[in-house]
Amino acid sequence: MSPDEFDSALSLLMDNEISPEAFAELEGHLSGSEEARRRYMDVVDLHQLLRLEQGARQRTAAQGSVIPMDRVVARQKRRTLKFALLSSAAAILVAVLVSTYILLPDPPPARFKTSSFAQFSLTHSTPENVEAPEGKQLAVGSRLRLTRGTIELQFRSGTRGVVSAPADLTLRKEGLVALDQGRAWFEVPPKGVGFQIDTPEFLLTDLGTEFGVISDSEEPDQVHVFDGRVEVQNHYGDGQEVALAAGDARVVEADGGWLVTAAAPEAFLYSLPADSPLPPYLHWSFDGDNGHTLSVAGSHPDGRRIAMAAVGGTPQREPGVVGGAISFDGSGTQLHTDWPGVPGGRPRTVAFWLKLPPVPEARKGELNDYTLVHWGRNVDRAANDMWSVRATNYQYLQPESIHQITDKTHLTLELGAGWFSGSPSTELADGEWHHIAVRYNGDSSPGGRPVVTMFVDGRPEAARYFSKVAPFPIDTDTDTPDTSPMKVATSRSGEGAPFRGAIDELYIFDGPLEDEAIRTLASQKR
Repeated sequence: MSPDEFDSALSLLMDNEISPEAFAELEGHLSGSEEARRRYMDVVDLHQLLRLEQGARQRTAAQGSVIPMDRVVARQKRRTLKFALLSSAAAILVAVLVSTYILLPDPPPARFKTSSFAQFSLTHSTPENVEAPEGKQLAVGSRLRLTRGTIELQFRSGTRGVVSAPADLTLRKEGLVALDQGRAWFEVPPKGVGFQIDTPEFLLTDLGTEFGVISDSEEPDQVHVFDGRVEVQNHYGDGQEVALAAGDARVVEADGGWLVTAAAPEAFLYSLPADSPLPPYLHWSFDGDNGHTLSVAGSHPDGRRIAMAAVGGTPQREPGVVGGAISFDGSGTQLHTDWPGVPGGRPRTVAFWLKLPPVPEARKGELNDYTLVHWGRNVDRAANDMWSVRATNYQYLQPESIHQITDKTHLTLELGAGWFSGSPSTELADGEWHHIAVRYNGDSSPGGRPVVTMFVDGRPEAARYFSKVAPFPIDTDTDTPDTSPMKVATSRSGEGAPFRGAIDELYIFDGPLEDEAIRTLASQKR
């Protein structure tokens, strides 16, 4: 129906002169066009105003005069017909509007996105008469458990949050999230003021702000405020409540109070890691493996044929950062593969979780040199033809000096002719899980020094480079008779000190991994 035809039909309807066929056509047009329905309501309003004004004038002009009965009856008939037609059209309009709202439901209370290698489970505990949402959406009663990676939450109020694994959260009601575990950052706009986070140890109420929350089953919960204000109430003791402003941070105390700590914005992620494709990788999760053979997964084409097996004993098991971990009790058990490793000067990243027990008193002052992940030539001081990620308690002060024992076990990368030594203040042998990552981006400085970055717990180490000869580019040897395929958890500390510790979630990336991706891997810590 054209605009002119529509206006003509409305005019006939207002004058009670519309035919049944024209009325049916008008009805269909109103059902299918929101603009037509708005135009219809404007015409009805205008027509009613004109009727009121005309009636008032007629009443004024007709005072004292007699209206013939046949005219009264005819007017009543016309009014009855017009009222019926208008009522029918109004009913149609209401039905169309109602059906429109039914077809366009309210958006869910929250949606979420995930990082490219996140692993999560989503369950819904909604009332019987409420349909569970589909896809990456949360309704009241939805529980999201994140075992790997990062999620970004977007709430209907405009509140945004970024949560790092491992995490366990439930949407109790709109604007109230129970965070049983996790490291989460939130930004709340004015429309979302009153947003709440309930951890096992405190309740946080937002007053329009930006803040971070850490909920950990093994450590006291924390809150860090970066902008605006929040109120937090301790669940312990007498439930002390405090107001915090930008720059404030607190740790829960078991007596119901709060311990002041420094705000740490670097402890949180503020967006998802860049969603670029990951380099091909091999992944040993060490979950559910039995016996001597350990399975490998990942996107690397070599993964279909690689075998990893324990030699020198049976591998031990213990709880890991994600699932189970492989453990070594000092009996001499090692892990060997038939994979030659990333060859030549190709970029690479090695990442894994490591737990080393404290050095026994009897061995303090003695050499501790654990080879964590190794491939290439075993010994060659004339070229960088090996790749050996190690934990050592010594370092070289000058290129030509012998090693000097230190009081801490730190990260080391040996390449053959040169090596990188991590910060001597870092202590890896403390009985805690630490995330290790070593990245080579494929480049060298103009003087020949390889561009290598070492990370501990997601943070770059202040590593120093040493070489007894002129710096060489990396050229890992993987195809000559005296090279070694990849090995895990060996020791160079002497026959009386085999490797003792645990390793979990081992990744070998055939390419450089971005800082944010390394930080995400490091955020898996319990």
